[in-house]
Amino acid sequence: MGTERTIAPPPPSTRRTLIFPAVEIERPRWHVPPPRPSERPTVPSLVPARSRADLAEHDAIELSASALESAPASSAEAPSPNSSARSLVIRSRASERRTSERRRGERRRAASSSAATARARKALGDVATALATQPRAWMGVVLARSVAGNVAVGIVGVALLAGLATGDSPERLIGPPRVARTVSAERTPLAPRMAEPDLAPPPGACMTAGPSRVLAPAAHLAPGLNVNVLERGFGVGFAATPAEALGVKLDGAMLRVADRVRVRAPHAVRHVAVDVMTDEIDLRVDGDEGRTVVSDGAVAPFKIALGGGWIQSVADDGKRRGLWPLPGGQARPAKGFVNLGKTPKAIPIPTDVRAAARDDGGAVVAVRRPSVLWLGLVDAELGAEGVLVPLTRQGAALGMPSVAAWGGGGAVAWAERPAGGRDWTVVVASFAPPEPDGKEDERVMLRAIDAGMSPSIVALPDGDLLLAYAIGASGSHRVVARRLARDLEPRGEPFVVSPEEINAGQPAAAVGADGRGLVAFFGAEQGRAPTVHATPLSCDVGL
Repeated sequence: MGTERTIAPPPPSTRRTLIFPAVEIERPRWHVPPPRPSERPTVPSLVPARSRADLAEHDAIELSASALESAPASSAEAPSPNSSARSLVIRSRASERRTSERRRGERRRAASSSAATARARKALGDVATALATQPRAWMGVVLARSVAGNVAVGIVGVALLAGLATGDSPERLIGPPRVARTVSAERTPLAPRMAEPDLAPPPGACMTAGPSRVLAPAAHLAPGLNVNVLERGFGVGFAATPAEALGVKLDGAMLRVADRVRVRAPHAVRHVAVDVMTDEIDLRVDGDEGRTVVSDGAVAPFKIALGGGWIQSVADDGKRRGLWPLPGGQARPAKGFVNLGKTPKAIPIPTDVRAAARDDGGAVVAVRRPSVLWLGLVDAELGAEGVLVPLTRQGAALGMPSVAAWGGGGAVAWAERPAGGRDWTVVVASFAPPEPDGKEDERVMLRAIDAGMSPSIVALPDGDLLLAYAIGASGSHRVVARRLARDLEPRGEPFVVSPEEINAGQPAAAVGADGRGLVAFFGAEQGRAPTVHATPLSCDVGL
């Protein structure tokens, strides 16, 4: 029979939280997590602390949650090696990297909070200054700061206004103003800032004002390009496909695209003009030989059309008015033998119409017929101003003309090739308004400019002309521009508008009242669809 022993009950356990001492290791920014109690069972005591040499073998150590709780100090029992609650946990390098990234994020958030505090202090300073100088302006300051993003001003500003009402000074409420920090030239030498390129053209000249940009990756060549000056910026109209019109509105000196409209036409697109309707643009699409004229002023758009053997003006409300009889008739007899008693078949004579708006309303009109151009003026009432003036180029093949209002009359540019020749020459002519006793042949002044093709002409605000055309061999055309004086004499040499790597052609130019303009042109590459480009210009207008 065994001896009976009485076992005293164990002393009641008390819980206490130990704070692990901070250990300085190789990383100066060591951070020990704050102690927190654990819900897991406690262990009798902590393991002995390791030496500095042992710590150096690992990246870092940290306490487990259960190691922060221990048995009473009187207990001398060591923890069991099989215990699941270890007092020391070795952290891996990946864990330390995550901790480092978390700390960097905390520092960034702290810096952002400091910047927001600085903005709020500046906003409060503005409110206090406004209240001290102009009491009625305090609401504008608060609203301005709130719109800028300092929402805290609306909350803290109430306390500031209450403090100012009690007589406290702004310095006491928001603190003294911060002294601006200056840079010492002896320690940090300042490098001179690179000056921006001077885009002002030389007197009496034009130049490119920036690089070319692509307006459309694909286009249809047949209708060509139409560029006009809008109230703010420029409009470029062209055909994206044979039955789809595209208009682009460009703003600023670098030709920023402000609006773009694409319209599916019920017929083949022959001409596209960009018109401004309030803040948005609208497209005027022509499907016949006529041309819609869009003015940059308050004049409503109208059209110069062909019909019934007449050149007509068509108002925006659809009202038609005959201007001049179509010169040369509408058809010519067919060549060859015909049976007696039968009427020979008539072949229509090709007729092309080009028109440009005049400053006071109306238009300048150019009609192309084989080997002859007919020029005329339309007044503000959309009536004919005088008769058509012929420009006969005997035996020459004439390219499509470009016309512009100029000097009360008009200017026209075209490319021509003499019979049997191979090279094209750009020719420019001007014509004045009719005079009661004047001779018709004295109204026209003509000058050959340079070898080239597909010219575009536009009037400058100071009375000069800007001419853009294509030069070079087939497959490697380049677009150039040239300024012409009032006597049609060129001012200097032509300057290149299109990039060297682009086979460019069919330019269209426009220049505003401030001398800023652009030249739009097609870029053609074998095997790919034509692209639409635009290059900004700057012209000296003598203002």
